Amino acid sequence: MDKTQSVHNVRVDGTHADYGVIVFMVAVHLLAISAIWTFSWANFTVFTIMYFATGCFGITLCYHRLLTHHSYKTPRWLERILATCGVLALQGGPIKWVAHHRLHHAHSDTPADPHNAREGFWYSHWGWLFLATSDFGKARSLQRFARDIAADPYYRFLNSVPVQLALQALLGLFFYWLGGWSMVVWGIFLRLVVVYHITWLVNSASHIWGYQTHKVDDLARNNWVVGLLAFGEGWHNNHHAFGDVAPAGYRWWEFDLTFMIIRTFSLLGLAWDIKLPPRNVRYDSVIVMPTDRALAPRATL
Repeated sequence: MDKTQSVHNVRVDGTHADYGVIVFMVAVHLLAISAIWTFSWANFTVFTIMYFATGCFGITLCYHRLLTHHSYKTPRWLERILATCGVLALQGGPIKWVAHHRLHHAHSDTPADPHNAREGFWYSHWGWLFLATSDFGKARSLQRFARDIAADPYYRFLNSVPVQLALQALLGLFFYWLGGWSMVVWGIFLRLVVVYHITWLVNSASHIWGYQTHKVDDLARNNWVVGLLAFGEGWHNNHHAFGDVAPAGYRWWEFDLTFMIIRTFSLLGLAWDIKLPPRNVRYDSVIVMPTDRALAPRATL
């Protein structure tokens, strides 16, 4: 790759190692390994609750389908609770996360994609995180891809790294009070690592292995393993074909827990304007209902 490239008006400068991210990731993974010697059912329960709260409610339900793609609407108070869960996944603030994902869709599997799968599995999985570039890393550069999110004062607050670390520390102190250091290991470090790798599998495995139902201009595939682990996000070929719709799974075996939660929210009056694929798209999922008010075209963002 050339040191400086321009793809669709997105500038990609020469990269260098981001030692802060490298040290952080090594430390978190080493601490997560210690969970092997500290198993208890209480620790496992806390891990499971936090895995679901941050990975599903925070990342897939809020950061991805709500904030990035606006595939449904929900009350502002609930949106902010879900976004706070997303921050606790420690994958970056909402502005940075949304900007990266919109870049991914706009330039998928090209040099302008932050986690270009054509660079290989390990690069798209987590290697890209260890490299710093002028546009992919700097907040001011990223904000132009998430102006709607950056316009919200609360999301600007959550986008602060000190705020993200402080919230995680407060959660860790609560777990320490509740169950000691071993619960911190399970509820913070092991949970972070598991949610990290499952999220990253969407970028890597779901661009390499699986089947393609729809013709797209990138490598996105439907991967059933990632679909189950990542709450429906593994039906990635479907998602790249119709990026701004609420469901990712279209057939009965494409289990999409995130969309089931959206549908449950709608029954409770907590979600509306749920976007579905065009009616001429063949799908037979029992959870996709034809009564929603909006149908979305193929995403271009």
